[in-house]
Amino acid sequence: MLKTNYRRVLKLIPLNVKLITVSKFKPVEDIMTLYSLGQRDFGENRVQEFLEKFEILPIDIRWHFIGTLQTNKVKYLVNKTYLIHSLNSLPLAKEIEKCFSKLNSIAQVLIQINIGKDHNKSGISTENIYEFIQELALYPHIKVLGFMTILPIVDIASTVILYKEMKSLYERYRALQSEGKLPSNINISELSMGMSDDFVEALENGATMVRVGSKIFGQRN
Repeated sequence: MLKTNYRRVLKLIPLNVKLITVSKFKPVEDIMTLYSLGQRDFGENRVQEFLEKFEILPIDIRWHFIGTLQTNKVKYLVNKTYLIHSLNSLPLAKEIEKCFSKLNSIAQVLIQINIGKDHNKSGISTENIYEFIQELALYPHIKVLGFMTILPIVDIASTVILYKEMKSLYERYRALQSEGKLPSNINISELSMGMSDDFVEALENGATMVRVGSKIFGQRN
């Protein structure tokens, strides 16, 4: 069933879009099953679980940290994560810079955007993105690759509206980048949005990365 689910989802993903299989709470055996089919991008949201998997799974897996990242856990991700999806504050940026600079490493990150203005979700408000990006010029060990968002629970019509807003925002900042108006450590090329229930809508609105878990692995026990 796992292989069937994976192949079914993969058929819906364009070649220029990265499928991140969300493997949190899933056993190593399931990850290796997908690895054997060629999957290399996996998403985790708990540092301890991620570290346990990192130590025993193939070194060429690209690990995406997709959960809320506490500042006291940043040090454990240095030289282990391919991409941190959840940069959501200046204090977190400061800690990432501090920890990665110690090993002269570059942290690839996405800025988490609270596009739905949901008080239960973290992220930078749309009004504060430009100022936030300019502040990141102070952190040479951080390389911003784009934006990520997690939507509040809304109906499908509202989902589409919010994804269209994210696409517009993404395109606006790509334009600013091409005009030389963003810091040199900003390279807006990725838009991470869409999960199991709405990744098709995300794809229709410009997602370059989708994070799919239950549609592949099945519902959590």
